[in-house]
Amino acid sequence: MKRFHLFLAVLLAVEFIFMGFSGVSYGILRSEILNVAKYNVMTSADPHTSTYNDMSMYIDGNIYEGLVTISPEDITKVEPTLAISWTVSSDGLTYIFNLRKGVKFSDGTPFNGEAAKFNFERLLDLKKGGSYGGLKVVDKVEVLDEHKVQIRLKQNFPFLAVARYSFMVSPTAVKNHATAEDKWAQNWLANHSAGTAPYMIQDWAQEVNITLIQNPHYWRKWKANQFKLVNIRSIYESDVQRMLLEKGDLDIAMIISRDSIEELKKNPKVWITQNVSPAPMYLLFNFLTAPTNNMVIRKALAHAWNHEAYLKARGGLAPRADGPVPALLLGKDYRLKNPYHYDLNKAKELLSQAEIKPGLTLNVLSQKGDEQKRMIYEVFQSEVAKLGIKLNYHEKTFAGMTETVKDRTLMLDPVNAMHIVVLYKSLDVVSPWNFLYKVFSCETHMDKPTGMINLGYYCNPQMDEITKQAVAAIDSKKSISLYKQANQMVMDDCAAIFVDKQVEDVVMRANVGGYRPRVFTPRQFYFFELYRK
Repeated sequence: MKRFHLFLAVLLAVEFIFMGFSGVSYGILRSEILNVAKYNVMTSADPHTSTYNDMSMYIDGNIYEGLVTISPEDITKVEPTLAISWTVSSDGLTYIFNLRKGVKFSDGTPFNGEAAKFNFERLLDLKKGGSYGGLKVVDKVEVLDEHKVQIRLKQNFPFLAVARYSFMVSPTAVKNHATAEDKWAQNWLANHSAGTAPYMIQDWAQEVNITLIQNPHYWRKWKANQFKLVNIRSIYESDVQRMLLEKGDLDIAMIISRDSIEELKKNPKVWITQNVSPAPMYLLFNFLTAPTNNMVIRKALAHAWNHEAYLKARGGLAPRADGPVPALLLGKDYRLKNPYHYDLNKAKELLSQAEIKPGLTLNVLSQKGDEQKRMIYEVFQSEVAKLGIKLNYHEKTFAGMTETVKDRTLMLDPVNAMHIVVLYKSLDVVSPWNFLYKVFSCETHMDKPTGMINLGYYCNPQMDEITKQAVAAIDSKKSISLYKQANQMVMDDCAAIFVDKQVEDVVMRANVGGYRPRVFTPRQFYFFELYRK
């Protein structure tokens, strides 16, 4: 009964929010508005300081653009965006980009070579955020003419793969809002926008709603049936998202239960498709504290993962993860053997070897509102209970998860630490580096300035060194061979349980068209492509 009352309270609150964004105050019709539900929040709109999670839907391609982007149809290909063409030197260290002419930022400032140089200088000076992790390899940027820049790298690197994160901010906006204490206008850009992309931030109520409106200076031509206003709001109850979708108050729902998916397929006013991403879902082990800093115990827990039970719970939609790195990035015929098959007897034997008795309690940290991750937890809980292990489930927004893991004192506490963290890692950079460095490098621990999404504090200096050699190798065969070695090391260390590949359910009103799947960033929508039928 309490859950039902909570559901009603959440529904009424969300409906009240939707009533306030009917578009009347903007002189916009409901048909010209796209209402989207998310189950996470954006903590900062600054593309040079925000995390990859922040960028995943709101920033990338919607309010900011980079020099290039990844092809939706072929993740191995890079497509022009703010750069229309480029050349690469034979040693792989120098890139020359020819910039698109006639582009303006949302404040009317022209985009040109000086603006591109300014943005790299800002990003490299700030030394923070998801973009910096990939672009810190840049050594020098020179303006060759008004629409041509030369970028020199410190070492060989898959630069085109990360150049999509070279988000461009209006230099005028930065200079106009800079202060003596904040020379790069971080405070202003945290909740405002000044990009070249199709939309810009109109309103933002933290953790509740973001409203985007059309950028009047956008370089692509607008069509009459494209959305003039986009409302994005955080709704963590899947039942609420479903109800609002069926009523027509919501155009796109991000979290719908498996049972609801099957029922919604019968509704002619709802359109559903499914995409399988090769990127993995991890159960990351905490390497800072007992008992998960013990390899024997990690292996025991890995042997307790029952993928067949999970596959059944998911209705057959749970292809097993390839390992730390998606296999397609390491060669067509590459397969990494997972030695931790489901075997409770083996798990019991290992726990006995580690002198672990029934009664052990472990804390699991996961993302609030994610039905798939909760299902993973429920299957795992059922299996480890047979070993006398209890799991405590902690749900937080992704921003809350990262803040929790950043607390090293907490993560060192064997009682209160998060021993297991559930993480899905997208294929946002098409390179093994995207996984081996961001998730498993000693440099990317969450409490470090260079922190990314190493939520388990895994650290193997030898693996790091091999990964660096792989990145720097000019010979592609040598690079892949080194990446394979590093991949094997992470598996041998049992750094995580490698669960499955993400199956994305795209659920929207049938009168919304233009959707293009992107396996490199599931659950991301480029609003410019969408239109009202």
